[in-house]
Amino acid sequence: MKTNPTSKAPCARRSVPQAGKRRIPHVAALWIALGLIVPFSVGADKLLIVNSDVSVRKYLVAQTAFKETVGGDVSLVDLGGKNTDRNSLSETITSQQPDAVYCIGSKAYLTTYSLTKDARIVVSSAINWERFPIGPRTHGVANELPSGMQLTMFRYVFPEIKTIGLIYSKKFQKEWVSQAKADAQDVSIDLKAVTIGPLRPLSRALRKLLPTVDALWLISDPAVLSGPEAIADIFEQSNALKKPIFACHPAFAERGAVMAISPDVPTIGRQAAALAMELLADEEVDAQFQTPAGSEITINLKAVNAYGMKLNPGALDSVNRMIK
Repeated sequence: MKTNPTSKAPCARRSVPQAGKRRIPHVAALWIALGLIVPFSVGADKLLIVNSDVSVRKYLVAQTAFKETVGGDVSLVDLGGKNTDRNSLSETITSQQPDAVYCIGSKAYLTTYSLTKDARIVVSSAINWERFPIGPRTHGVANELPSGMQLTMFRYVFPEIKTIGLIYSKKFQKEWVSQAKADAQDVSIDLKAVTIGPLRPLSRALRKLLPTVDALWLISDPAVLSGPEAIADIFEQSNALKKPIFACHPAFAERGAVMAISPDVPTIGRQAAALAMELLADEEVDAQFQTPAGSEITINLKAVNAYGMKLNPGALDSVNRMIK
């Protein structure tokens, strides 16, 4: 459920919660993320935002929410700009000496991480943070909602679903899928995960997986959701075999997925801002990476009826939007 009313893709040792344990945001951070605390000024602390590409809507939304929450003057570097590259970012960091850097997206984080060893870094909107080098001064908000939460909702809304298929790339989602497999057992779902690669492209993976499952789960993996042709292939093969799709973004529900569960991006921006301010105040933070505090659930009733799926009426109170 959406907890806030407003809304590409050698490691350091990580002092982070072990897989399977819940990452609970600090109470103050949660209050700010949910809009229960008014914006405050950054004071004498210098903040820098490094955005992978401001033209990407969700990156811009997170940036805007962050700036509105921290208040004051915050510098910005857009790595998607024509005249912005690693060298110009390095010059900015050297000249400004920021106390904290908010990185939006994988490109922003990896570039910033390689350039600064002193500033605190807060990162969000980076697919599967567990695949990145994470230093002790790095904190952030996960890009993905917990797999257990999503699987629980799938089972709650559609109680007859027993087997769910998932296609992913080891490059982007190996760690996250490993946790999802464990979480699926907790809710009595048989999760069948298939990887793609040079020897097993997407079309072949779909042909292998779809006949064996009740539904297909699309997660945020740029190697799978690589473009319009790949997305069209997924929906065409799924429709041909009458396999419903659970998705990671409401746009897929518009296209015909029966259900989409996605993080609330403005809340992530506010959550990152709260985390940055806690770090600048030298407050103790419970976990290096927090789970998104808000979510949005969309159900396509037209698709549900077309697939003849049994829907739990009592679960509809948890749904933010229904497409009829």
